[in-house]
Amino acid sequence: MAESHGDLLWAGTIVAAHGLKGGLKVRTSPDRAPLLENRHRFVLRHPDGRLDPRQVLLATTGKKGFFLRLKDVQGIEEAEQLCGCEVLVDPADLADDPADSCYPFKLIGLSVSDRRLGELGTVTDFFTTAAHGILVVTGRFGEVLIPALPPFLTEVDLKQGRVVADLPEGLVTEE
Repeated sequence: MAESHGDLLWAGTIVAAHGLKGGLKVRTSPDRAPLLENRHRFVLRHPDGRLDPRQVLLATTGKKGFFLRLKDVQGIEEAEQLCGCEVLVDPADLADDPADSCYPFKLIGLSVSDRRLGELGTVTDFFTTAAHGILVVTGRFGEVLIPALPPFLTEVDLKQGRVVADLPEGLVTEE
């Protein structure tokens, strides 16, 4: 799965037309789904690499996934032509989000320290499991996988660029 294209952030991939009026079904991941919500525009990246800015008419979550209606997509034929396109978000469009919005991708690059062990390293990736998100931290203990849950992450400070963890004994192999 692509994570970003230049400064654009991957939010999902159009996988099917939905309905006869040009609706689109989008496959996303739990950590990227918030990027699809409350947006006025997206950039579509076609399989040939072409970028195509689009205005959003409707973006909604349903029982079977995320659905979009885009301006200028009037029918099922036009919608089917967009299958396979990646849905990208310009980070500048996230500036209007509430200050307390914390998207998982914003954690990448932050330094991580543990209350007991001290400096652990830097967040290099984030992925989700069926149960919860996982931070991948690379540093002096190699690669450490930290559950992105309140008992393990006690503080996230985006302005200071740091995460404070409280890891249980045994999660990190100490030398």
